[in-house]
Amino acid sequence: MSLSDHKWPIVELGDHVDLLTGFPFKSKEFTAQSTDVPLLRGDNVAQGFLRWENAKRWDATQYDEFEKFHLREGDVVLAMDRPWISTGLKYGWITKRDLPALLVQRVARMRGENGLDTDYLRYIVGSPDFTDHVLSIITGVNVPHISGRDIKAFKFHLPPPPGPTTHRSNSLRL
Repeated sequence: MSLSDHKWPIVELGDHVDLLTGFPFKSKEFTAQSTDVPLLRGDNVAQGFLRWENAKRWDATQYDEFEKFHLREGDVVLAMDRPWISTGLKYGWITKRDLPALLVQRVARMRGENGLDTDYLRYIVGSPDFTDHVLSIITGVNVPHISGRDIKAFKFHLPPPPGPTTHRSNSLRL
């Protein structure tokens, strides 16, 4: 059996992702204290990675108050304003060294659910098909943006869950 023999269903991302947009933290309350919690803003999202130099921060004593916006290792993030620039799509994923961090408005945090592995989600968002989807629906004259609804509308092939009888040597022939 080869990969081409598999019939992976075409599904909408919205049925298989937990998508959250960030909190509108007030810029007048940002800090620059290295002991405070970094805020993940669109400016921090690059093409496949996160940049923390010059990150804005939030008072660490208030971190627990924003539990809904805590980022976790493996989360996939996408800048919703200017999601694509000349060097590519502005997306990344959270690693252990990025934590703790808080999610700011106009950045989407995604976690796979309903049969979609979050690690696989990272590859979906980084795929040329997803980039084409974003480029086809970016709206806005001054600041191009994409909505959560637009992100969720993306269609892709959902791989079957791994089963106890799935063996790599039996599923691929070289």
